[in-house]
Amino acid sequence: NKYGHPHKEVVDALTAEDVEIYSTAESGTIITATDGVHYSITGVPFEHLEGEKPTGVSITRKDLIGEEVDITNDSNEAVSLYNWQLISVEGNQIFTFPEVTLQPGKKITVTSGSGAKEGKHHIKWTGKQIWLNDGDAAILKDAKGAVVSELD
Repeated sequence: NKYGHPHKEVVDALTAEDVEIYSTAESGTIITATDGVHYSITGVPFEHLEGEKPTGVSITRKDLIGEEVDITNDSNEAVSLYNWQLISVEGNQIFTFPEVTLQPGKKITVTSGSGAKEGKHHIKWTGKQIWLNDGDAAILKDAKGAVVSELD
């Protein structure tokens, strides 16, 4: 969800134990009934999205007032960011990356606001203010929708 819940680590741990996970965001109302011994659940179990293999890509800097977020590739391989998403949690604004490849050891800065830049190392999200200056978490999701990085 827009707050980054459930956390990937929790979902991974529950999935590893073959625990069925239910989400009201996915299933709507979920009803649990019991006779004191047995129970039943109405709803569709949450489907855990497996991300691509670990990428080494992460959010490494966020300047809320300057409206800039750095995405860095610390791996030894180029990573396509095509259809990845950068999310401003407070306003649930979503930036979907165009066809861009982040080379090993390089960073790209996503900019917004009146000073938004475009160029070799900058991508312009919008000319509007995106980030809440009092505090706004950022989430980076891969093309499959799996969270790969978060920065409060």
